[in-house]
Amino acid sequence: MFCLLENDVKTYNYFLRYIECFEGSGNSLEFDNRIQAEEMARHLSDNGFAPDDTQEKLNWIAINGRPFREYLNTIKLVYVVCKVQGIDPQLVDQDRFFEIEGKLNELRHCLFSIF
Repeated sequence: MFCLLENDVKTYNYFLRYIECFEGSGNSLEFDNRIQAEEMARHLSDNGFAPDDTQEKLNWIAINGRPFREYLNTIKLVYVVCKVQGIDPQLVDQDRFFEIEGKLNELRHCLFSIF
């Protein structure tokens, strides 16, 4: 259900987008689907596949679908940690995000045993 997160701008930017989703009236599952569709479209474009290449989309899902959802779940967990600790997620800069992310990564033995 969860994974190790890397300290990169892409992950932080996804976190910022989740803040908008959760602080608004957004549906997390729909938002996950939108992000996954964007990631898949980027894969198709970067690797020279047609945008409507169904077989390559299915291949991407078979290989990356579950790990990508685990990645998104872990980013959402950073949001939950902020809320539980009384930290306004909107005030979490990139360095603070990386700090929280690092602490979650240190708890991987616990996270990987959930579900």
